[in-house]
Amino acid sequence: MHAKNDLRACMKQENVCIPPVETLLYSQVILLAEKWDGVAFLKNRIEAIDQQWVENVRKTKFFRVGAFNLPHMEPQLRQVYMDTYFITMMGFWNVSIIMQGVLLETLVKEIIFAKEKKEFQKPFGDAIDRCEKKGYLSDEEIRFLRRFKDEIRNPYQHVDVKKIVGESKVRAWKISLKKGKVAESLLKGVEKVFREDAGHGELKGYEDMRPVGVVIKDEIDRRLALPLFGQVEKLVRSLSTKHFKV
Repeated sequence: MHAKNDLRACMKQENVCIPPVETLLYSQVILLAEKWDGVAFLKNRIEAIDQQWVENVRKTKFFRVGAFNLPHMEPQLRQVYMDTYFITMMGFWNVSIIMQGVLLETLVKEIIFAKEKKEFQKPFGDAIDRCEKKGYLSDEEIRFLRRFKDEIRNPYQHVDVKKIVGESKVRAWKISLKKGKVAESLLKGVEKVFREDAGHGELKGYEDMRPVGVVIKDEIDRRLALPLFGQVEKLVRSLSTKHFKV
């Protein structure tokens, strides 16, 4: 595993790697408008999950067979793996990244149990230290786990949006909302932005307006979760083959 440079390759914090602002803005507005119609919202979400599954299968060869061709794993680890696999495939990106941290913590603690025949009940960082001290994992594996814990797992586990989005900014526009016609005025305002002012607006980030940070994070999550799981999954397979015997 080449953890040194690629762990956060798709998360460049100097300038967030996001699609055109119009795409982000419109998707958020549609989501807000749909919430006024619960049935339409649920229907569209279910359809989106189905489409995301098909897209992931199409573009990532591994995910077609990965969950059904696993090395031997301890039952606890296999359960967390399957949960992470299906959440990732369905496109729940934030939950996927959180679960990847849970998966790696479970893996490391199961390795300790396999070696010592007793539960290790201290935090993830202590478990990594234990594996390093006892020589259960290679230097490269330890480096990957520590970087994942510090750069990915901790910010996502503790919902540290500020750290995740960094200095990233997107263009934003002020739209006037009418009382009693929030969804309608919101959609009309966005259409006006597209028609008259799409190239302007103001750059806004988390420090300017906290909800903007959530919009940026959504896109970071979307771009990060799938390739990150590819790295995590390879490590889980490799160490399971090495440490867990039938």
